[in-house]
Amino acid sequence: MDSRTIKRILASQPGFWGCFAKDNLPTFEGMSVKSVIRSACKMGGSKYVSLVCNTDKLSGKGIHWVAIMISADGRCFLFNSLGGLPSEAPEIFTFCSQFETCFYNKNGHQKQDEITCGAFACYFVCQMNRPGVTFRKVVDRFENKIANDDNFVRDWLLKEHNVTLAQP
Repeated sequence: MDSRTIKRILASQPGFWGCFAKDNLPTFEGMSVKSVIRSACKMGGSKYVSLVCNTDKLSGKGIHWVAIMISADGRCFLFNSLGGLPSEAPEIFTFCSQFETCFYNKNGHQKQDEITCGAFACYFVCQMNRPGVTFRKVVDRFENKIANDDNFVRDWLLKEHNVTLAQP
């Protein structure tokens, strides 16, 4: 999935800042990170600011998408459909480390031969913006309730956004 499709899917999500490469993440030089995020949430009428990040460089073709949600109180939530911190992109971990706390899912939900990472990132952002939904609830849904996570996000993408992902 390319950044244009992700942006189109998430354009209506409150607090969505856009898609970024690992070497092009927003910087907060000379500013209080917490106050920037708090102001952005207030202006956007949302409880989070969200970004979808690619583990490739800006000059690359793209490798893998992850989603980051930052709450108005400075908590960072990183969702990686392959699980854990993206080892090929320490820049993303560095970005997340500037916030008060960073939570991330440890278990993977995407099969290695699949191309559903963008769909997982979009699903995560959309779910986190729903009332009463927490990071734990989104992660638990994949870990406890869905037999084939890749098919689930593929079906969700088609049903909710009329986007079809090719099979691997």
